[in-house]
Amino acid sequence: MKERSEKEYTELDETLESYSIEELEKYAIELNVRRNDEEALNLALLVRRCKIVAEFEWTPENKARLLCLDRKLIECFEQLKAEATVIFEQLTKRVEAKDDFLQDFEINAQVTPFFYVLDENGELRYEAEEGIERVLMDNFHREGEYVPLNFSGYNAECLDNIMYLDREDNRNTDTWLKGAFDDEYISFAIHDLYDHTSDLSLQDILRFNHLRMEITVKYQHDMDI
Repeated sequence: MKERSEKEYTELDETLESYSIEELEKYAIELNVRRNDEEALNLALLVRRCKIVAEFEWTPENKARLLCLDRKLIECFEQLKAEATVIFEQLTKRVEAKDDFLQDFEINAQVTPFFYVLDENGELRYEAEEGIERVLMDNFHREGEYVPLNFSGYNAECLDNIMYLDREDNRNTDTWLKGAFDDEYISFAIHDLYDHTSDLSLQDILRFNHLRMEITVKYQHDMDI
């Protein structure tokens, strides 16, 4: 679909503003299936997010859930750092030994949150395959979009300065936290997950129930012609 004019975009925005959260989710699900109007899909998700945030309150339960998620994310990045450091040391030795192939390398680490479906026993089984959860996850992985919760290791300094593990960088004063965490530590991971995405609402973030850690390594060898 061709890009809308400013007037057409404004008209669509005004129309979506009149929708309820449930209507916005139904519309987003339909657009996600068709995949022929990403502009409308992104706008629908943004309007939905704003409507949910306007009604959101930091109840004791919501606060506890966010702090739990933050602890889990920090734990993930601590494990990723430990594993990436081992890989870095092994590959550095190969480079320094003038390996026949390996001249350079890049380590990339990623944490991806998921909405997992529960079975009849309350056990996490598989990634949500339908509903607004499917839409949000598809958008999270869309090529070309910013993906939060990742870091790259080019050298030892990178691994020693992972922003998600910086205890001096307390994001508890972010405006959307509304002062509810003035006496708590909130990591950059939570900030990254909410502030650097445009479609996840606060309630969506608190409903994540599964985290996946991944490390990928690029082995590099250059040759002149």
